[in-house]
Amino acid sequence: MYHKRKHTFFLTIGSCLVKKVLVDGSELLAEIGERLNKEIRAVKNWRNLAYRLNIPPETYGAFDTSKEKAKSPTKMMFQWLAKWKPDLNIGDLLKGIKVIDRFDVVEIVTKEAEAGEFLLYKLNDIMD
Repeated sequence: MYHKRKHTFFLTIGSCLVKKVLVDGSELLAEIGERLNKEIRAVKNWRNLAYRLNIPPETYGAFDTSKEKAKSPTKMMFQWLAKWKPDLNIGDLLKGIKVIDRFDVVEIVTKEAEAGEFLLYKLNDIMD
């Protein structure tokens, strides 16, 4: 005799995929970009994060649009990550951000999660 049970699973922030959370047009991406795009002496930026996320230097060098102020290198980096590292999760991203000592950005991401923006994804699975 088989009976069906309904199971609910919750994924934590760390397991959410970057490509699903940091999408073009999101407030979170805009806020992260605003902070990581700044060129401030002795403060690590998007280049340091790109290096920590193992993006090849010749690739992230192309994101440097200092001549074109209208473009965001951080946004370009996340577009590249979505395409070339689709399995990168928020937990790995947060580790990289912590390594470059950008706890202000860590705080933005975790606050967004606490606000319920992407902390829990509910999945229903019918199992025999």
